[in-house]
Amino acid sequence: INLTDEIPQLPFQPEEEDVLNRIIDNAQYFRDHIARLCNPIVSTEAEVETQRFFLRKLEGAEVLLSYETNFFRQELHKWCPVAPEPPPILEVSLSTRKPRPTKLQKMLAEYGVDNPDDLPEHAKGKANSLRRKA
Repeated sequence: INLTDEIPQLPFQPEEEDVLNRIIDNAQYFRDHIARLCNPIVSTEAEVETQRFFLRKLEGAEVLLSYETNFFRQELHKWCPVAPEPPPILEVSLSTRKPRPTKLQKMLAEYGVDNPDDLPEHAKGKANSLRRKA
C-alpha cells in the first residue's frame, strides 16, 4: 500500500499534507532500515536484544508497521517467552488513550443521574454552564 496515494482524499490542509508525507517517509526509511532483521531464516536467539530494541521503537512509532511489529513480537516470544501463548497478531493500531469524561459527565456520575435536569437545584446552574460549553 502506498499511503501517499490516499492523501488527496483526506480532509487535510496543505501544510498537514507535508507533515503527513514526512511521517510516511520516515516510516518507510525505518522499514527499509530494519528489513534485513525481519527475516525468519536468519533470525537467531543472539539477536534478542536487537529485536527487543527495534520492537520498542516500532511500538512508539507514529505509524503502525504491522509486519515488522508482529515479526519481532513473535520472534521474541519464540526466543524468550514471557507468557504461555504467543502475542496476538496486530492488523490495526489500537488506541492507547482512554476517553476522558467531560466535567458534565463527572457531575452526573457524582449525583448518580443520567440527565442534567435530574440534578439537585444547587447543581443545575453549574450543569447548564457546562452544557453551553459543549
